[in-house]
Amino acid sequence: MNKESIQKYPFENCSLRPYIKSQEINQHRVNGDMGDVVNLNQFRKKQGRKKAEELARNNRVRFGRTSQQKKQEKDQIQRGKTTLDQKKLSPTHDEDETTPPKN
Repeated sequence: MNKESIQKYPFENCSLRPYIKSQEINQHRVNGDMGDVVNLNQFRKKQGRKKAEELARNNRVRFGRTSQQKKQEKDQIQRGKTTLDQKKLSPTHDEDETTPPKN
């Protein structure tokens, strides 16, 4: 036996060995050497939320528009509608009488 193992395990052949082993395991838990117990359902939900948030962030970048861009598009649509309305031919009085009423 080397000197280091003698200092680490002074009661190598003693009945206190299981107690010392459990202390070592607890020390690993305190130091963070062992993994944490994880609820798999919670883990899956967290993972799903992260993916959804990343997707939402990407969509905001891809499809997001500023209020100025939205206003420009709205104005452009309105101008197109008014231009179309101005170019419509108004029906004559004779055409209204010959068409049957729509029910």
